[in-house]
Amino acid sequence: MAVLLSDVLMKRSRDRGARPFLTLAQIRNAITQSVNYPTHDGTDPERARALLLFQTTAQQTWLVMTGRRLYCILDDRRKPGPHINWSMAMSEVVSDGDLQLEISFDEQAPVSSKSGLVHFGPKHRNWLYSKKLFASEPIAQQLDRFLRGG
Repeated sequence: MAVLLSDVLMKRSRDRGARPFLTLAQIRNAITQSVNYPTHDGTDPERARALLLFQTTAQQTWLVMTGRRLYCILDDRRKPGPHINWSMAMSEVVSDGDLQLEISFDEQAPVSSKSGLVHFGPKHRNWLYSKKLFASEPIAQQLDRFLRGG
């Protein structure tokens, strides 16, 4: 397959035009754009906990957790700003220190050697995670600790 120089140059110019990834503080603050963000309960985005789940050169997926909600945020450099994919009440995630949310992994259909699939209950399935981000400790253990607030 031939690669045209014009195609390579167009790709480079698009890459240069991509904005930088948001900072951790900006990702935390992105939750305030959610229709589910509870402004009345004193939730402070600066105190939200965040976990980077997936990362490529073009996009990152973050889990952001407050005392009230868990948010899944996509930061795609090719888009003007982040997108909140979903959120759920923390009462659906953890209750009295026990994990209520069923987290599972699709080991039968690996996406690639670099990424896998994680399911957050029956509603939020097939989310990519980057294996390199969880090389020091299995993703299941890191998610468990993150969601329990540890």
